[in-house]
Amino acid sequence: MKDYLCVMMTARGCGHCSHTRGNGIMGSGPHFMKPTTVKEFLDISDKFSLLNIHFDSMNGKKDLIREISKFTIEKDKIVQEMWGAEEEHVRYHRVEANTKDKSMRDNTINKINKDGELVKWKDFVDSKVPNNIENYTYYYPCFMAVRTLNWVDSIKNNSELYCITNAGKTRKNITGKVFLDRDGKSFNDRMVDPKDLIRDVARQKVLIEPHIIDKEETKKEVKKEVKKEVKKNNNRERFMIRQY
Repeated sequence: MKDYLCVMMTARGCGHCSHTRGNGIMGSGPHFMKPTTVKEFLDISDKFSLLNIHFDSMNGKKDLIREISKFTIEKDKIVQEMWGAEEEHVRYHRVEANTKDKSMRDNTINKINKDGELVKWKDFVDSKVPNNIENYTYYYPCFMAVRTLNWVDSIKNNSELYCITNAGKTRKNITGKVFLDRDGKSFNDRMVDPKDLIRDVARQKVLIEPHIIDKEETKKEVKKEVKKEVKKNNNRERFMIRQY
């Protein structure tokens, strides 16, 4: 098991994802699916595994995951293992790209089974992806780095998922929830190349920890300011328009 995961999240309906990922199968043509591009990511550090999680909608809900791919290097081959939804069950697709003679080989098993029974897609996703991935599904394509042990623990115990994305900042609120801050300022302040993200995390130049940590004092101050403002408005106006 590698120390880290680099997870590329893509979604149906995202034009940039469609252009760079296509149908998600290595060797199909789009930039991110070229064997040479996959190899560039895998060669950055042997501490990382590379995944692609593809959603059926930019809504980014876990139950909308439709494909999960894992990319590895096996001797002279770059290997993609893709698991996809086939009705209610799991379809398996393996693609091999030979780095020497540039040949491609693929094999598809329509439905996989375990102990003689077909594996249900929902059960498979639940065993591979934490619920808290939804805290980071906002823009696409999104690359994020996460410790493998944290990913596994979040799957088993629903613990907080600590990730660093290639754009925006990770935030921890006063309840302990960790998530991608959706404030536009976060994205204006921080945007890095996905390859640099992998490289910097592997070298521990960048730590996987929240950029923003909310404190209890901040919450109290905000409440005080809101109450004061509401009282002021009530003195001047009979009705107050609420914004949601």
